[in-house]
Amino acid sequence: QQLTETSPAPVARQSPIQLPAPRNSPAASSNPSSGTEVLSFDAAKRLADQGDARAQAIISIYYAIGYKTDKDPAKAAEYALLSAKQRNPLGIYRVAAMMENGDGFEKNPDEAKRLKELAFEGLNSMSGDPYAMTALGVMVFRGEGGLRQDREMAVKLYKKAADLGYAPAQYNYSAALALGQGTGVSMQESNRY
Repeated sequence: QQLTETSPAPVARQSPIQLPAPRNSPAASSNPSSGTEVLSFDAAKRLADQGDARAQAIISIYYAIGYKTDKDPAKAAEYALLSAKQRNPLGIYRVAAMMENGDGFEKNPDEAKRLKELAFEGLNSMSGDPYAMTALGVMVFRGEGGLRQDREMAVKLYKKAADLGYAPAQYNYSAALALGQGTGVSMQESNRY
């Protein structure tokens, strides 16, 4: 199903595109990477360049935060958009997250909100995926994507993803423990994560 509204384009490209709705499950995606593994930069890049939608969303994260590579908002936007065009919920979420602050895309909070709502169902169906769990955790922590704010649930999602070895989830979980947001304060556990 194609959306009737135009989707964002990376800042460098101003042509509008049609962003399709996310697929209901990761199995419906042409996605050879496992839905539960944390990918290294090299593995994600290799798979992303072969057209893997999940890996394209993942490599977008690496470029967006400068983790294991130089920070490059333009490349982050490019890969997020490639993933989103394949209807990958994580890719759609990545476009929304970047657009929210104008990182690699023109800043458009209203469109970012709409895209997060669009991505929610697909992210929620990506059972066991540490990237999807972290994205959902952020959405629930902030009360975005049509969800009510529930910091306790967000912390549970961060912990699950953190225990799978996903560094941004480990950071989020550690910060929640240190600040007592959605959980009790535990500096010992915070330091461990």
